Order: sequence, then structure tokens, then C-alpha cells
Amino acid sequence: MDQLQDFLKQQKLAGDVAMAPTRSSTGQNAGGEMGVPFGRGIGAMIKVGQVEYLVTTNADYIPALPANPHHDVFIRRDLRYGEDDFTQWPQQFSERYCHLGAIRTPQGLPAEWAILSWDPQSPDFVKQGSPTATEALGKLHTVRWSALAAVVDELQTDYKRYTQLLSEQQVPAAIRALVVSMDLAIQRLQTVPATEEETFLAVRNLQRTLLELDAALTYMTVYKKRMESPALTNSTPPAEKLVGTYTGDARIAQRLGMAGLPYWYIHPHGVLPEKDAPIVTPRSPQSLLELAPHPNHSAICTSTNNTDVKVEAIHKVAHSVEWYQDPWEAARPEGASGSRASPSKPGRSTVPDNSSLRYQPYPAQSPSKVKGKSLRKAPAAESRKQPQERNKFTALDRPEMPGSIPAWERGLKFVDPGWETQSRDPRDKHYVLPEPALLASPENAVTRQLRVHHFVLLKDALLYRLAHPTQRYEPLCSQEWRYVLSGQVEAQGRQNSKHEKWTAAIGNLLGPALKACGLSQFHGLPVRPEDLPPITLHRMREVIWEIAETNFRFELLALDRRASGRNRPHDCLACFPGSHPKLIAMPLEDGQRGFAARAIKDRLGYLLRLGRLMWGWKGLELPSTIANTVEMQAREDPAGWADETLLEFEKSIASHYANTFWFYFGRAAVIPMRLMHELGT
Repeated sequence: MDQLQDFLKQQKLAGDVAMAPTRSSTGQNAGGEMGVPFGRGIGAMIKVGQVEYLVTTNADYIPALPANPHHDVFIRRDLRYGEDDFTQWPQQFSERYCHLGAIRTPQGLPAEWAILSWDPQSPDFVKQGSPTATEALGKLHTVRWSALAAVVDELQTDYKRYTQLLSEQQVPAAIRALVVSMDLAIQRLQTVPATEEETFLAVRNLQRTLLELDAALTYMTVYKKRMESPALTNSTPPAEKLVGTYTGDARIAQRLGMAGLPYWYIHPHGVLPEKDAPIVTPRSPQSLLELAPHPNHSAICTSTNNTDVKVEAIHKVAHSVEWYQDPWEAARPEGASGSRASPSKPGRSTVPDNSSLRYQPYPAQSPSKVKGKSLRKAPAAESRKQPQERNKFTALDRPEMPGSIPAWERGLKFVDPGWETQSRDPRDKHYVLPEPALLASPENAVTRQLRVHHFVLLKDALLYRLAHPTQRYEPLCSQEWRYVLSGQVEAQGRQNSKHEKWTAAIGNLLGPALKACGLSQFHGLPVRPEDLPPITLHRMREVIWEIAETNFRFELLALDRRASGRNRPHDCLACFPGSHPKLIAMPLEDGQRGFAARAIKDRLGYLLRLGRLMWGWKGLELPSTIANTVEMQAREDPAGWADETLLEFEKSIASHYANTFWFYFGRAAVIPMRLMHELGT
């Protein structure tokens, strides 16, 4: 009860009540001003020391108020936060989080939003299934995800409507943060393999985010207007089915009552006539909430029932942050810039920077320009032919490879690697997932199938590691990826040898997924050729396409960050098809949509978005074809443009992308590819 006494002192309750006018039967004083808010006339007695206090409300019940002065805030068995969860139980009013009282209760949710009060159960978790080496990883059932995504789409529409007449500076930062968290959380649930507990915790966090965002938008567009303009309502509205808030400030209670928000007002008992406040028994959280602590989680903070402290702590651990990190930047030591070489991470081998020795079979093209000046040609001594190195600027001719997109294949082919690159870091030559041709390049067909099968077995573990920003994800060099594709994922070889260091690094890379699955090592790897299951040619193309597309999407985001100096993943993802474009685990249908669509006019919208991104790129001069086409699109409808014009624009986009990637990374870019066969065959 000491905490309640402190709370009442902080609210300066005695002074507020002493100055408040006397209530008439209508809830107003003789002068027309709102009086002390007695609400519905029910009350609950609270005794602090020798002083009795009364809690009154405009709701039809009174929740038990917190009594512990200092307590830990922690996750309970249902993966919520019990009495400290602002979506489950009223909190002390906070000016900073004034919208919390507008959060809907389960009874106040529309039927189509029932998913926000749903409790996930084991059948809602779908394991990835065979073949995989990490069977404990899975995702949320598609039906549940779709229900959550429908709420996300509706709230995105509400947010756009809210911001139409506002500048970016006028939109509260708290609302912007909730929108970003919502978008990232729904994407993460759909794409990232996780354990059952991690998946359900992500569901809880998303439910909380959606409820809070809905409350914030409604507060700003409905309740705040009622408070500021009481004339908008003919009479004080009844309390709606919302979580509400408690306060010791009469003026705050009046504002909340005018808006129809539930409040619980704490004041000295002697101020009220007994007949105006029939006493009821407060609702106890013990019978309504899960209060037992979760065995796998520790406290997130210690609170004195200060709402700001609790909400900040819950936001910090529960809000979805941008799980995407530029893997090439994340791999750099602290303080290292993108333009200078950085030392290797201890215990990890890296391949030497051979970019200046790359095989160059093509004649030099016209020099690209860097803001008006030509790039310096690399010295002839640095252009020695390396016949053993496969030419990565040309498409690999193997039946397992997906189809090439002519404009992109041509754009990569005519990159001139003789021109100087800004890249000075060997890690720039590494790949987020294997270079696609690595899976199809071996001469032996069985070896090609083994590489594809090993990747399928390890894919979930690789994506799990890639999507956890608390773990630094370093792209691997081609030799390390060869070890992965051959199934050598644990330290082996002579101690301190290069082989042992490389395989140990791979083991560290996959370690978090193993730990999450409760495994100490991968079993059955490498797979013996005689144990290789049958795999169709179409399936091999699909696996290699997914690898290529994931590499391309990550490389686009990383290139845009370097070339523009900005971090704008949402703008980059808008270049890809789907209402929720993804970086990983994208649907196979994307192999025939977006940049891979058959008709040029179906590709145009995505090319224009990429062209608008390129406007902000520094380094190579933007080709006039791109600049002119993007400008034309702002003035006229592209539907009437000739196919020849659109094809020329596509060639310029692909060529500028491939050249700019070389300029910043010093290697051949992974380009988009196309699935030619009928999916599902």
C-alpha cells in the first residue's frame, strides 16, 4: 500500500479534490463546468494507513489496483505480462501513453478481429517438415497468419487515412514506431523459421502492437476530439468496452469521461456522500489473468507501477525491430567504414581479395562516369587472366539453372571489371547464401544433386541465423559455401588448419539454430551418395531460384544503403511483388512475377520503382534513359508506351544495377532469374 500512497502524493490528489467544484445530479456544477467525476455512482473502498479512499468510475466494475510498491515485470506462462500488460489490465494514466486507456477488451473487439485475443496452441505451429536437419523449427499456421495479416492491412489503411492531411513531423513518433513494428512483425511471422515458443511469443507481441496501434489511431481521431470539443456530443457518452486507466487527478478523470474512456478515480472517501457511492468488490486479477511466471524468461525490469517505465520496458523487448541487418556492414568490426579494409574476425579465415585478378573476357566498354569524371582503369598487371576461375559475369549453362532474364543477363555480361571499384574489404566478395551457380557447376550430376539436397537440409538453420539481429551474420566466401553444400558443417580436419578454421566458423554460424532445436550436432551429414533421395530437375531449379532471389534482394538493400547513404528497406522491398514482399522464403510464384514476369508491361511497375531508387544513388552517373523514363512516368500514363521503349528502359536499369554493384562491391552481382516451368509439376 506504500506505493498507492506515493502515487496519490505524486498526483497531488488532496489539492485537486479541494479545488474541484461540487457535483450536481447531472454531473456538472451550477456554472456548467464539469465537477468531480463520480461516474456511475459505484465505488470501492481502499484504505491507506488510517485514511480511507474511494475509487469511483464511469464503468460498471472496478478492477483491483496495484498494491506492490516495487516489483519485477516479467513474462507469464501465457507469454503476456499479467497485471503489467497494458492490453490486459488498467494502468496508471500517463500523458506520454495517453492512448492506452483506449485499447479494446476482448468483448469490445469486432468479430473479424477476434484473432487479437486468441491464445495460440500447439496445432497452430506448423513444423517445416522433411527434409530438414532442424525439425523443431517451423512457422505459424497459414490460417492464423492470414487472420493477423487482415488486421494489419486494415490498420495500414487507417494509418494512411490518418496521415493524409499531416506532415511527417506531425505524426506522433510513437505511432510511427508502432506501424514499423507491426510491418516487421507480420513479415517475420510469415518468413522466419523459429521454435514454437519463439513463434507464439512473436504472436503475442504482434497482438499487443496491433491493439495499441488501433488504440492510438482511435484516440487521435475520435477520443481526443471529444475531449477538445465537448459540444460534439450531446451528453457524456457511456464508457466503452476498453481497458481504461486509473488516476488520482480529477481533471484527467473528467477528460476521460467526456470522451467515453473508462476511468477509475481515486479520492478521499469523505468528499462523497455515502448514498452516491454504493460499495462494490473490486475484480481481482488472480481469477482473470495468468500470473505464474514463465520458466524460460527472466524479469525485464523492476517497476514502481510507473506506466512509462513498464511500457518502455515491454516495448524494448517486444517490439519487432528491423531484423534485417546489412550482412556486409554487420560483419565489419565496430567503427570500420565500408570503404576500407577491415581485419579478419579472430578465428575466422577469409579468402584473399582477388577482385583485381578477375578473368576479363570482354572488351572494355565506354568508361562509366563518377559525377563527371571517368573511373580509373585498373593497371594492366592487375588484370591477369585466371582461367581456373569461372566467369561469374555470364550465365552458367546447366539444366539445373533457372531461366535467365535477357536484359539482366546482358547487363551483367557487359560489366567491365577492369574499371576500379571502391570496395577494399574482402568480405564484399562474400554471399548471404551460396552463389547460385555453386550448386549447379560441378561436372558430376550426383554432386550437383548432393549440393542441392544439403542446402535444403540446412536452409532453415541458415535462415534462422540470418533473421536474428542479435547474432552477427557474416556472409561466407565461396569456399566456405562449398563446405556447407558438401555437408561439412562441423569443425574437422587438422587442428589450426585452414580447413578446420573454416568448418569451425560454419559450425558457429549454424550453432544458434542447433541450440534452439535442442541439438548438439547435425546428424546424418554429409549425406552419402547412395542415400541421396530422388530430386526432380524442376525442384532443383526452384531451390536454386530461391537462393538467387534471396541473394539478389539482400544485395539490393545493401547496395541501396551504400549508394544512397540511407537505410530504406521498405522502399527496396516495394520493388518486389506481393502485398507483403519478403527478403527470405518468398513464394515460388515470384519466379514468374515482378522482374521475372513474361510481359514487359507486367515488369514495368517494378522497374520504375527501382529506377526511382536509383535517382538517389551516388557513384556512377545515372543513364539518361532511366532519368527520362522516370520523369515521363510522373507526367503521363506508361500504358501507351511502345514495348521497344520499355525494353530499352529495362536494359538500362539492369546495366546500371550491375555496374553500380561492381563499383561498390567489386564482384559480379547476383541477378534475378525466372522459373520457366509450370509450378507444382
